[in-house]
This record gives sequence, structure tokens and C-alpha cells, in this order.
Amino acid sequence: MDEFIPINPQNNYETMADDFIKQLIKNTLEYYEKIGFVMPWISYLVKDNNNYVGICSFKGKPINNSVEIAYCTHPNYENCGYATKMCKKLIEIAQKENQEIKITAKTLPEISASTKVLVKNGFINNGIILDADDGKVYEWIYKNNGVWDNGT
Repeated sequence: MDEFIPINPQNNYETMADDFIKQLIKNTLEYYEKIGFVMPWISYLVKDNNNYVGICSFKGKPINNSVEIAYCTHPNYENCGYATKMCKKLIEIAQKENQEIKITAKTLPEISASTKVLVKNGFINNGIILDADDGKVYEWIYKNNGVWDNGT
């Protein structure tokens, strides 16, 4: 992938992408209004060969040394490995800031492309939890350098 472009509320994105990506950017900027804009715990527009292929994000700055990630691939570029690469890049960014940080993700409680991405990147399913926004979801936790502690 060519670029991970920080989505900054100061920039204008109206002319750079199609409607799908523009909507993701709009949602991101609205989300920043709730959680703030704190580098590097932001969203990144992902570009490959001059095409915008998706967005990957931290869902806010770390709280209690834990940070949640998310990613979305443009429908035209699904099943091309971009989500796996986006997930990996977010792990790298988080670990560059703090090697001991707990990295989590949430998915619907079913096997999906997203769950496969997480497994490929070293996440372990920690079971079903109740999310305030999405209801019952799987919680995934990254095995930091092959060591995983679920708090027990």
C-alpha cells in the first residue's frame, strides 16, 4: 500500500474520493467531535496505486493502556488483503507508541471476513461482551509478541 493518510479535521476531502469513501470520512470527522483528535490515535485513509481502498482507525486514545481498532475496506477492493494490511499497520502504530498496550477489536458474533483478518494478525477471541453501541459482540485481543493475558 502506498499511503496511510491521517484524516485531519482541518483538511477538505470533498474532491479526493468517491461517495463511499467520502461518507466514511464524514463519519470519522463526526466521531472526532465525540472523542477528540489525538495523534496517532486517529483514522487513516488508505491509498494504493492512486485508489482509496479503505479507512482504518483507532476508536480513540488509549484508556487504561488499552486501545480499540477498526477498519473498513471499500467494496471495490474487498478480498484483496487490504483489511489485513490495515490491521497490521494499526498494530505497528500502537506498538511504536507503547509496546505494552492492549490492542482490542470488536466484531459481530459470527465468523466473517473481519474475524479472519483479526486471526491472521494474531488476535484471540475473548468471547462475547455487551457493547453499548452494538449489543452482543465478539471481543478480540491482540497477542502482544506471542504473550496473551486475558486478565485471569
